[in-house]
Amino acid sequence: MSDEAPSSGQWQVVVEHMQRGWRTPTTQVHVFPQVYASPADALAEAHRRAFEFTPPKPARDKGRRVYADADGYLTVMVTGSQTGGAHFSTRVVQVVARPTDPTD
Repeated sequence: MSDEAPSSGQWQVVVEHMQRGWRTPTTQVHVFPQVYASPADALAEAHRRAFEFTPPKPARDKGRRVYADADGYLTVMVTGSQTGGAHFSTRVVQVVARPTDPTD
């Protein structure tokens, strides 16, 4: 990775969710490929994803409670008779460095 200063206009949406099971990591991170010119544009997409993203588990999504914070959203899913059976975070991040090409 390079240590160059972040350039403006490189904002992305990231979803981080828990994945249960002994064969998978505890946390999965999904970086959406779209790059936005401003944090406001990325935040609008993060808002949409907070309501529409479907993690692989739980199998039943009976509703969502969405909370906003400075970087994005926390979505708590209703999976049965209780709220809080699963949750995921939808955040706006600025690209600071991209992996370098190994042929460089």
